Amino acid sequence: MVPEFTRPILLLLLPAAAAALIFLCPARVRRSLRGRISMGMHALIALLLILSLAGFSLNTPSRDHVSYLILDRSASAPEDEVLSLAQAALSAAPQEEVGVIVFGQNALVEKNPAAEQTLTGIQSGVNPDGSNLTQALGLGRALLSESTLGGLAVISDGLTETPSYSSLPVNVLIPEAGTGADVQVSDLSVPSLAYAGQKLNLEVTLDSTAAGTATVYLYQNDEILASRDVQLYRGQNRFSFSADSSDSALTAWKARVQMSGDSVPENNERGAFTRQMGRMRVLLVESRSGDAAELKSMLSSAGMDCETLPATALPSAPEDLLAWQALCLVNLDLGMVREESLQAMITAVRDFGLGLVTFGGDSTYALGGFRGSDLEQLLPVTMDVRNRAELPSTALILVIDQSGSMSDAAWGVTRLDVAKQAAAEAVSVLTEKDSIGVIAFDDAGQWVWPLSPLSDPDGVRSAIGSIRPGGGTAFYTPLAMALNALSQTEAAYRHVIFLTDGESGDTGYEQIVESMAREGITLTTVAVGDGADHQTMLRLARIGHGRAYSAGQFDNLPRIFAKETMMVAQNYIQNRTFTPAVTDASLTDFSGFPVLDGYLASTEKDTATVSLISDRGDPILAWWQPGKGRVVSFMSDVQGGWTRSFLAWEDAPAFFAGLVAHVLPADDSSGHLELDGHTLVYTAPVTDDGAVCRALLSSPQGQALSLELNRTGAATYAAELPSTAASYAVSLSLVKDDEVLAHLESGIAVPYSAEYDLRRQDTEALRQLALSSGGRVITSPADLLDFPPRSVQARQDLSGILLPAALMLFLLDIAQRRLLRDSTARRKESAQTEPEKAKEAKKPKQIPASSDRTHTTDTLFEQMQKRKKL
Repeated sequence: MVPEFTRPILLLLLPAAAAALIFLCPARVRRSLRGRISMGMHALIALLLILSLAGFSLNTPSRDHVSYLILDRSASAPEDEVLSLAQAALSAAPQEEVGVIVFGQNALVEKNPAAEQTLTGIQSGVNPDGSNLTQALGLGRALLSESTLGGLAVISDGLTETPSYSSLPVNVLIPEAGTGADVQVSDLSVPSLAYAGQKLNLEVTLDSTAAGTATVYLYQNDEILASRDVQLYRGQNRFSFSADSSDSALTAWKARVQMSGDSVPENNERGAFTRQMGRMRVLLVESRSGDAAELKSMLSSAGMDCETLPATALPSAPEDLLAWQALCLVNLDLGMVREESLQAMITAVRDFGLGLVTFGGDSTYALGGFRGSDLEQLLPVTMDVRNRAELPSTALILVIDQSGSMSDAAWGVTRLDVAKQAAAEAVSVLTEKDSIGVIAFDDAGQWVWPLSPLSDPDGVRSAIGSIRPGGGTAFYTPLAMALNALSQTEAAYRHVIFLTDGESGDTGYEQIVESMAREGITLTTVAVGDGADHQTMLRLARIGHGRAYSAGQFDNLPRIFAKETMMVAQNYIQNRTFTPAVTDASLTDFSGFPVLDGYLASTEKDTATVSLISDRGDPILAWWQPGKGRVVSFMSDVQGGWTRSFLAWEDAPAFFAGLVAHVLPADDSSGHLELDGHTLVYTAPVTDDGAVCRALLSSPQGQALSLELNRTGAATYAAELPSTAASYAVSLSLVKDDEVLAHLESGIAVPYSAEYDLRRQDTEALRQLALSSGGRVITSPADLLDFPPRSVQARQDLSGILLPAALMLFLLDIAQRRLLRDSTARRKESAQTEPEKAKEAKKPKQIPASSDRTHTTDTLFEQMQKRKKL
């Protein structure tokens, strides 16, 4: 037994009481037996009083065996099995007092420990839409004394939060999971904002515990919009639907699934809302007139307001671009865009949320100078080619005019300087398995770099840089040198790029080009400046099955050489017929796709989403969000060069309009409303400390709910909603001093309780609880109320006994002192009476005192008589 004191500071009264007793009791009292007894009783009384005031108690081994059985009554727990296990646990522990607590979202006492040790059913009405085990444990702990030898026993499915608890041991028993089939609507993804006439992509996500067939229904404003019989696989299943935005300002969507044998119907529906924002405004930018005509026609048929601008007229200020909601670059040659216009476009997309869609063609992406540019940083793809080592080899000879006229200059730069820069750019496009040769010519030709594999790109560029102008112009010799060299190589692609700024002084070169064509060698010509023979160069390109370029004095040459090299090497241009494969359904909700006849090769960035790929695995359609705005890139064209079948496809307008709709910006001028679990969260567009946020919610059934949202951040407000699944139209206002700072009309759909979500997993919270509390994980209900042995002390408070004991001693002390006094008096009286009686008998008869005896004499006489007696 261990003594304890609740107020030990009062024990300091003990020495003070002892000192007082010693000081107040005279020495003669301490010497007598009676005095010592009295002093001892006084000391004992003082001791008892001080111990009582100090809260004296003793810790003794406990004999208390009260326990509580805690039962999970949430929606996820198997009701019948939990009850059966509880009955078995109670019947196996008849010698103990066991109470029962049930919990869901709240916790209640079902049975007191002193009640009958049986459980026929659960009567307490807890809310099943939650698993608040922490509250149940706290309730059980409060009802049990600290000295109990029992504990708490939990029967739960384990789908609960990590409880906050310590102290008594907790045994846990986890029933086996149910085996019934269950399918649920896990998510309904719809655009939160839509524009008039917009084609919307909606995605329904289903999760199922078993494979089978089911029917998915999609509702728009409580009317069935579509139904689809689907094959479900165990786990997650996704299905896409398309719909047109409605004319109403707020559209309510609902997805419902129906499957035979579904054991949990509560999770079969989910809702969502879309707000309409008017018509879409789209700007189409083209480098060549007419390139955007087909796209404009398709977008206009989808309800978009479209305007077309040439690349040279692109606005140079970001705010000017914000007059449109989306920007489409159609076969854009970046060389035609002014630098300030390019930066304005990048700023408008990245910082202001302007949507951007890029479309391919024969003059864009890598062919249009995107490679290494600021615009490439904005796209979801890079201009790098995947698996370049697998591409066919290329043998390229650059034939460059070094005649005297190439020394003409402007701003300190000659034509030859620009031509050499262009040749160096072409070298950068080739790979090590390709071959490169460089011929410079005037009256005759000479090898600057003989045709050989590209093992030393820097050496080739250095050799190109050594070309010096001088002499006349003759075409025959350099073309013959190129024909001879390429005839001896086995490269898959053999090509000549021929650049000049003048007219040839010899003849016979056309026959050389014809020989090239017969050998399968192609020729591209580049005529520079007004002094070039453009007609002859065009004729040679036609004979050589190549392309003819007419360049200004000093512009475009590097871009022309790079583009031409890419086209010849087939690194970037993929002329191949295939059917695109779907890798992501967010932009591709169609039953199938027509074939494509080609595309521009690229590589997706790490964080980009690729929706369509080619037969080589290259991205055909990719998107991402590099800032506030979204960017989509379609790697094929929209003019019909590679997309003839695509443009004839009946769903082409919906497909291309969907790409543009995907990048349309959200309107956050009224703020943003979202649902976090069952909490309504509003992010206001303004910050004001004194503002009040109020919301009116109305359901389709006519139910109305008024809420005042609490401020949780600088511009955020939140309020808890009822946990019941429901859809509400929301009218929300941010008000200060009767002034409306922001107003939002929107909608929210409260999902079913998380207790019905079959994706929830056992997080080992119950097992960790048993381990940390000193309990056990039980597999048999017979052992559930058998807690590990432990030494528990019961505190016995004696302060209430010591006070009456002190009072009794006090009364005994008074009584014994009274009895001792009376006994002493009687003995004195007896001792005095007997001698007086004897003397009285012997003494002569007294004569009555004279009347004149004084009082003083009588007193003296009595004192003398007393001394004689003593």
